[in-house]
Amino acid sequence: MSDLDKKLKEVFCDTFTLEESQINEDLTADDVETWDSINHLSLVMNLEDATGVKFSPEEITQLVSYKAIKSLVEAKS
Repeated sequence: MSDLDKKLKEVFCDTFTLEESQINEDLTADDVETWDSINHLSLVMNLEDATGVKFSPEEITQLVSYKAIKSLVEAKS
């Protein structure tokens, strides 16, 4: 597991109260009961803190899956 995956999974676990085993590349907002608008903003802030990446308002609306988040963070790192 890469350092980025470790960071992302930690953020997902903390933000959504998930177990690491529940998080995979196919995870989307539809799969997480607690992924609502408030927790989405918490996710964005936690991601920015953990990765040092800042997201634009347009990018924030695209962060709807683990895969999309990982791809965007990789592209901006």
